[in-house]
Amino acid sequence: MSVDYDLVVIGMGAHAHKLVGFAAQSGARVAWIGEGNRNLDNLFGNLYDVTKIGQSVSASYLFKQLANKHCASPPLSQFTLLKKQINLILKGICSDESLETLQSLGVDVIWGEVKFLSQRRGAQILTVDEHHADKFRNYTPKQISSRAFAIATSQVPSPRQIFGLTDQHFLTVNQLFNLEKPPQSMVILGDDSLSCVIAQLLNLVGIPIKLITDRSHILPDIDVTTARTLQAQLEVEGIEIYTRTQVTAVTELEHDHVKLWLNGSTLDCDRLLIPESTPHLDIHCDRHIYPCGNDRDIDFIRQRVLQTNLLELFRSSPLPIPVPTFVPTSPPLAQIGMTEALAAKQYRAKLVVLESYVEQMGLCKIVCNQHGQILGASMVGEQAKVVVDAIAMAMQSKIKIQDLRGLPELGLVEQWQQLHRSQQQQIKLKDWFTWRRDWNF
Repeated sequence: MSVDYDLVVIGMGAHAHKLVGFAAQSGARVAWIGEGNRNLDNLFGNLYDVTKIGQSVSASYLFKQLANKHCASPPLSQFTLLKKQINLILKGICSDESLETLQSLGVDVIWGEVKFLSQRRGAQILTVDEHHADKFRNYTPKQISSRAFAIATSQVPSPRQIFGLTDQHFLTVNQLFNLEKPPQSMVILGDDSLSCVIAQLLNLVGIPIKLITDRSHILPDIDVTTARTLQAQLEVEGIEIYTRTQVTAVTELEHDHVKLWLNGSTLDCDRLLIPESTPHLDIHCDRHIYPCGNDRDIDFIRQRVLQTNLLELFRSSPLPIPVPTFVPTSPPLAQIGMTEALAAKQYRAKLVVLESYVEQMGLCKIVCNQHGQILGASMVGEQAKVVVDAIAMAMQSKIKIQDLRGLPELGLVEQWQQLHRSQQQQIKLKDWFTWRRDWNF
């Protein structure tokens, strides 16, 4: 039985976007389905791929510029202004640029409600109730078949995993921006880009924010040094961040307040936000349906679904072209390729890490192998996206760090040369003492 696509990706998260990009590069026939209405007025609730919010500046920076003009406004006006600014940011910057790029590569971008209908000879059949401005009378949902489906999953715990938590106890992102008045306080259960951006924006309008994650730091897919630098900035601004903390239960208090039961303590809040980005689907057990919630999932799907050489099907190989990740906080954060921890597992002692801090630009960290090949880079600072985009171009062109002519302000080439000279000197000294011992001089 023939199928329509090699891969169908459901959900509009950052990892879904990255997977679609890899699939398009491989030459596979790909469909990307965004649940919800394509109407831009509701875009924040349906397309919160924060890697695309603010291609050159952060979302919070744009809001600060506008908020400064209304600094005397009451909290309710500030909150209304925040919701409008979010929509303006998404309409003006996030709207169609990235989607058009993918469509030019042959990706079919579809908007609508999805549901797995049935199985037919081992292949899942998906129905898509597309959103059109005016549906004609005899409209029937589209049916799509594919060799494989990837579903964008959230990295936060599912509400079903927390005892006592029901739909009435927490807000989704869409519900948050439908509130008429700002909450008195808010706890955000999450550590991804979306959670950080929302936490910072709400904190700007004076709402006390607590961010809870069961990991050692926020942004677990980002390099530890870079992520913790941003985490420190958020804490300086007044956001309380609870790491290695797990919410085990929730009980309801008066006036929609909730009590959260943590590892060994409790926490009261006016509102609980869970930025759940996982599509609600009735999924049949099928080996051709994959979760897509982190870089490991992407690599696994690429090997299983997008591998073009059958002999290499069960072997791991590097990703073809790294896709940058952009976190539009203030300061913004960007990353491409391997983190230091991931590279250390593969290259071990044969690893060189360069770090540079320039006050006007920010903290930049580059990971290379012993020959100068750039394996990954991350940066937090106002110039993060510009710098990481330049490094991405160098990686695609296979330019080594010692041959990198751009970004002289960071002094990366000089740092590499100094480290290289030090290593050569250590090798000479080691050889000298070895020779003396061998000949007993």
